[in-house]
Amino acid sequence: MYYALGLTYRDSGQFDDEIQAYKHAIRLKPDYTVAYERLGQRYLQQKKYAEAIDTFKQLSAQRPGDANAQNNLGEAYEAVGKRDEAVEAFRQATRLKPDFGKAYFNLGKTLLAQGNRDGAIEQYVLLQNLDQDWAEKLYGLIYP
Repeated sequence: MYYALGLTYRDSGQFDDEIQAYKHAIRLKPDYTVAYERLGQRYLQQKKYAEAIDTFKQLSAQRPGDANAQNNLGEAYEAVGKRDEAVEAFRQATRLKPDFGKAYFNLGKTLLAQGNRDGAIEQYVLLQNLDQDWAEKLYGLIYP
């Protein structure tokens, strides 16, 4: 019920109410992973990165095989400048889902931001065979 209410709030642009609805859904059912996922995504969109990190860590503990949760965790870490943690989360996402183009892109982008251009190029080479769109985006960052 509260999860559905959160979706309704989302659709009407009431994002603070959306967050509260997901949090209430989680309080009622602590293993409600879909609510964690939506809550973490909303935190990311609102640039509440510490909250997003905490939420995606909880989601990852409940769904350790979830590549999307790891990718989202990496995005939150990257947003606060925790690049080593972001790299590890992106690497975990690619291990869990070897064809996850967005995670390879995020990994390459973060490696590039760390000054590891060779590592970024490695991700670009992998992406060429996985997802041409993500490969082109990473290429544009490597070779501006």
